[in-house]
Amino acid sequence: MKNYPGLPECLLPVEKYPEGYPRISAYIDSDSDTALFRRFGILHARSLLYKQVELTELEAQLDKLDEEDEGKPGADPNKWRLGHSISLNDGQMNEKRRDLMKKIDEKLEEYGMSYYAASDYNGSDLRRQTYSARS
Repeated sequence: MKNYPGLPECLLPVEKYPEGYPRISAYIDSDSDTALFRRFGILHARSLLYKQVELTELEAQLDKLDEEDEGKPGADPNKWRLGHSISLNDGQMNEKRRDLMKKIDEKLEEYGMSYYAASDYNGSDLRRQTYSARS
């Protein structure tokens, strides 16, 4: 590339790039129809399945907390209200519930990002399959 002073690299002939990744990258960049990349569909699917298991476990923990709260003597019939369900235990902050909800939020965000990344790689087929499975 030293033989072409002042010429932007994007205009160099592909053959002028060193062999290996530099030349392959230049070739792929030279024509958008030549870009072939693995989508790692199986790995995306496995990752999503793993994240679903993690979320299911967190959901079970939340259900258990709800059951424990419901079984307390003198339980407030209005505990479904968000503020109250977070501040149970005699007015003390319910740290277990708050921490668990934080974990759930983080995992849901990870899951959502992975889900849409996998959907994009699959040409949105994943989203169509999900919606058609609900019908």
